Amino acid sequence: MKVCIMCGGEGTRLRPLTFGRPKPCIPIVNKPSIQHLVSHLSNLGFNDVVVTLGYMSEAIEGALGDGSLFGVNITYVHEKTKLGTAGSVKNAQKYLDGQPFLVVGGDHVVHLNLLELYREHLANDSITTIGLISIDDPTGYGIAEI
Repeated sequence: MKVCIMCGGEGTRLRPLTFGRPKPCIPIVNKPSIQHLVSHLSNLGFNDVVVTLGYMSEAIEGALGDGSLFGVNITYVHEKTKLGTAGSVKNAQKYLDGQPFLVVGGDHVVHLNLLELYREHLANDSITTIGLISIDDPTGYGIAEI
């Protein structure tokens, strides 16, 4: 199964932590958080990984390498300019075409059942499926109306 992990942002809300490293490289239990994410995705069966890169990309590539440590194959796609969420995925399109794929942020630590979400997406033959969580104050992230 294929997953696109977006790692292009500058992490401005987490400064000063992100002056010297990108958000996906902030450590959780002494490892860059991106390593936990890729390991988790690998355990779910997502072994074809496309990572979109922008800010401090070399640190993310250094943390993940070729993916063999996690049992995945990684393709890195660099952004020459800031493209935003949709632009980042569009920039990686040639590596994503041909099969359904999951999109996650490289700094995400979530309690969503991503495999169930992916399977539900396939079972419903949907064009797009979006997993959302409810938080007390969404003003810093955006509001979704259903």
